[in-house]
Amino acid sequence: MDPNTTVLEKVELAWAIRNDVHGEDAIGVLQSFDGNLKGIIICDGVSKANGRIASSTTVHVFQNAFMYAISHDGDPSQLEETLDELIYSAPQNIQKELEIELNDPKAPAATTALVGLTDGNYLYAYYIGDGAILHYSGDLLSYATYLVNYNRGGKLEGYVSGQGVSALPTFLSVRQVFSDGSYLVLATDGVDLLNPTNYTTFWNYLNKHVQKSMSLQEVLDNFIQEIPKIDDASIGVIYVPGASFLQ
Repeated sequence: MDPNTTVLEKVELAWAIRNDVHGEDAIGVLQSFDGNLKGIIICDGVSKANGRIASSTTVHVFQNAFMYAISHDGDPSQLEETLDELIYSAPQNIQKELEIELNDPKAPAATTALVGLTDGNYLYAYYIGDGAILHYSGDLLSYATYLVNYNRGGKLEGYVSGQGVSALPTFLSVRQVFSDGSYLVLATDGVDLLNPTNYTTFWNYLNKHVQKSMSLQEVLDNFIQEIPKIDDASIGVIYVPGASFLQ
């Protein structure tokens, strides 16, 4: 299925980051050079493991590839292969940055990675690590969660590091069929959308965008300031309009 360029023209991207605890989160906006994919990547660097270097480097790997090399013909399986190539190229780049900044390419450095994309027909989620990926459809009365944490007994099992990728990344493609549009939400664990207070606050703000009383960027800017400052916090949202918005 060819990318839906009519929908892509109306897609909204917004993100907010609060790096005032560890300073190890990183966010990047992604757009393929042919214009057939739009999205966001969010990385949460692992504390006490040069997380800032790992997260920022992984974001740059994806951004540079999308800007100069990535094209998309609408084939989800081909996109998964492309994303795999990028995630498995990140460790070598992390080592290079460790050499530049610390003069030690073998120093520990690790990060999670959450990627959300759309081609106007599908929503794509690709990730390794913890955090949250939620898909709201229609009037926000329900959502699907697309992320299963890569951890065991509190230990993070899934991450990207200078030594490699510790587990197989997860890839999901979901057909966009909701006439009222969809929101794909990506967040690091510092946002903690499983916390009822945080979740309710976010839902209330997002509803203001549905009601057209607040821009999507205003929603995230206001919401992230209300989160308790326990950890770095990053959130990104991809809004994909439905057919009723395009008439």
